[in-house]
Amino acid sequence: MINKKEEHMPEAADNATLIFTNNESGVWKQESGVMSPPLRQLRRYLGRYVRVDLIGDLSAFGLFVRVDYTANLVLRHCAIYKGQDMSAVKPRDVNPTELKGKDIVSVFLCSKNCAY
Repeated sequence: MINKKEEHMPEAADNATLIFTNNESGVWKQESGVMSPPLRQLRRYLGRYVRVDLIGDLSAFGLFVRVDYTANLVLRHCAIYKGQDMSAVKPRDVNPTELKGKDIVSVFLCSKNCAY
């Protein structure tokens, strides 16, 4: 019998995606991960290796969000997805006032030896 409370821990080469969205009050909040394993498992695994600090005005992601990680993890991807069509733009191309509540900020982390 499988114990459903026992959660699978990701391997070192697993992907990690953290997503931040802007809620109605204009405050950025961290949402669940979009890739398996779920973010709560990911946090447990990456706790010693990565810290994502939400600092200052997050409407210009990449300028005001700091991602710290150790040598065994690398930042592979950082993008903002605009609106309903989810078109991706680079953070440096976005004016802070251009972001809307439905825009999504994505950070992609994985180990240095992962395939991505």
